[in-house]
Amino acid sequence: MRPLLITVGSRGDVQPYLALAAGLRAAGHRPLVAAPRRLRSLAARHGIEDVTDSG
Repeated sequence: MRPLLITVGSRGDVQPYLALAAGLRAAGHRPLVAAPRRLRSLAARHGIEDVTDSG
């Protein structure tokens, strides 16, 4: 499954979605997160693909 998680706001708003994406990835899925560009590095640190990386 390739779920798309969409979130906006500050780090505190986005962090739970990154945790959810990490759990989905651990379960064998390939999640994609759409979040504010300024938090792109946070997603990368968690090994989560950001929509800006998907090309």
